[in-house]
Amino acid sequence: MVHSAYDAVELVSGVPGDIVAVAAYAGRLLVAGKDGSLRIYAPPGHAGGGIPRDGPYALERQQPSLWRRGTPLAMEVSAGRELLLSLAECVNLHRLPGLETVAVIGKTKGANLFAWDDRRGLLAVGRWKRLTIFRLDSGREFVEVKEFGVPDTVKSMAWCGDNICLGIRKEYMIINSMTGALTEVFSSGRNAPPLVVALPTGELLLGKTVVLRDVQKLVETENCILAVLARSVYGLLPVPIGAQLVSGVPGDIVAVAAYAGRLLVAGKDGSLRIYAPPGHAGGGIPRDGPYALERQQPSLWRRGTPLAMEVSAGRELLLSLAECVNLHRLPGLETVAVIGKTKGANLFAWDDRRGLLAVGRWKRLTIFRLDSGREFVEVKEFGVPDTVKSMAWCGDNICLGIRKEYMIINSMTGALTEVFSSGRNAPPLVVALPTGELLLGKVNMTGCKICQN
Repeated sequence: MVHSAYDAVELVSGVPGDIVAVAAYAGRLLVAGKDGSLRIYAPPGHAGGGIPRDGPYALERQQPSLWRRGTPLAMEVSAGRELLLSLAECVNLHRLPGLETVAVIGKTKGANLFAWDDRRGLLAVGRWKRLTIFRLDSGREFVEVKEFGVPDTVKSMAWCGDNICLGIRKEYMIINSMTGALTEVFSSGRNAPPLVVALPTGELLLGKTVVLRDVQKLVETENCILAVLARSVYGLLPVPIGAQLVSGVPGDIVAVAAYAGRLLVAGKDGSLRIYAPPGHAGGGIPRDGPYALERQQPSLWRRGTPLAMEVSAGRELLLSLAECVNLHRLPGLETVAVIGKTKGANLFAWDDRRGLLAVGRWKRLTIFRLDSGREFVEVKEFGVPDTVKSMAWCGDNICLGIRKEYMIINSMTGALTEVFSSGRNAPPLVVALPTGELLLGKVNMTGCKICQN
């Protein structure tokens, strides 16, 4: 399995004046300046239409004052319709490649941003504390179809199926474009503006804390994501990363957890093997040698095949699911408790900070709280559309993989929000990262950052 990181390549530099918006069209970059100018940059002749790794884009054409009223705030290209949508006082439509003005949407006056769904011809416009959705009809007319109130001014947004991901204050939220139902997802970090962009695959890339330092905007293109700084543009190019830690395990692996720098590997036969890193690894992930078997427990689980494991480091506990959820004390692996109410469950997710356990069983999701002893008390139970295949906590919400979809359920109210599909042939895989972020799998598990990047 290979994850994706992103390598930053400078594409455009030395732009006179501040960059306020960027879009991509026919292999070129359209760069809008604060002075109302539009500059078009072309890639080197040897780039073959892709993103060059060995040379910047060059200025090809300049339009000194494309926008005569207002500073351009956003741009998107509708490639299928050969249109440039831009926001400068109102949303404007320009025909490509000539840049003739086609229409100005007067109802969008005073807006601060927009998001365009090219496939369905839907335009979401943020203005003050309102979100308005327009539909482009067969001509060049935009018809208002929905309007919703939102908690504050929208700072960034992107379509994701029937939902729109919003960056508001320092939070990410998801709003359903049909009903207006709003779900909080997570914070963008203390000092970071909420940046969100839709990837060409339908995934979302969200910014958090200082991962994208000094970046003003994120822009989708067919080849890469563009990160816009004050006077330069960078391409974020996927880079495969990965390291093999354990190999040659006898029998099938059914669950894995980490504890005290070691890997706990559960086998289908009910065994538990503990692998330690090389002595020179310094507690990190070794890049020059695999983990080695340190200890083996032939039959830790006597009933049922282990399906899942998680470690509560603060409580020195191993939680595992084999017929029921079991608690084992670490490092000795003595059985502490068996939660009888979880019999028949197929998976669970553990919130270590709050001592909350979410258990999926058939079409039910049950939430337990660990009290001061070793007792789990049932606090909530909700119905879900189908058997939960994967899940992870994200604040007060739980991200669920159901059928081939990702959904978010509020653990307090049970409110359910559909997010997006995992792909035709891919099971929905979700994991919580140590930072509180979520990593979701899509199609070929190249990495989908719906909940924080």
